[in-house]
Amino acid sequence: MPTESTKVDAKSDSAELGPGSGTGSAIPRPDKEVVYQGVKIGTIRASDGCVEVTDIGAALNRLTEHFGVDDLEGLLGCLDDNDPLRELRDEFLFPQSLCGDAGDNNKVIYFLGNSLGLMPRRVKELVNRELTKWADLAIEGHFRGDLPWMPMDRYMLKAMSAIVGAASIDEVALMNSVTVNLHLLLVRFYRPNGKRFKIMCEGGCFPSDHYA
Repeated sequence: MPTESTKVDAKSDSAELGPGSGTGSAIPRPDKEVVYQGVKIGTIRASDGCVEVTDIGAALNRLTEHFGVDDLEGLLGCLDDNDPLRELRDEFLFPQSLCGDAGDNNKVIYFLGNSLGLMPRRVKELVNRELTKWADLAIEGHFRGDLPWMPMDRYMLKAMSAIVGAASIDEVALMNSVTVNLHLLLVRFYRPNGKRFKIMCEGGCFPSDHYA
């Protein structure tokens, strides 16, 4: 099912996700419809920007009728076939240990992108390019070349501001790692008062949570 990060067809009065659509915007926004392939499937809540499907059964029925299929399996196939991002699957390498004897990438569904995503095919080429620059320029690599290292975070601010719904790139900063950022959050918000001072943490959470 489409989410707020999915490209969807929108009616003329529908909201467009992007810079200024987050809580930092000074203009109040009403809830907006989310339309996929001409079928209304939910709304974008103005309060938090999340997509809400109030009746998922009705939404699925509308989609199956739209695609002319009889069951959920047929609908899933149609959604896959019409996914504008489906070709991006070929941009990543699937470990052969996960693909079975036939090495069929299409049989693997990888759900660990939040921890360690699949390696993009161009990673070796791009990393080797920077290693070559390191060898050729040493410290000057911070300031020279097609991609100077020193201001590297600035190249991604425009895309990141759209992802988080910032009004401008001046509201966004890319910094540190998960562990360091958790430390910074604790320094800012953890204020033990003598009675409430313990932090509870689940045993199987990501190691960075324990380190912080």
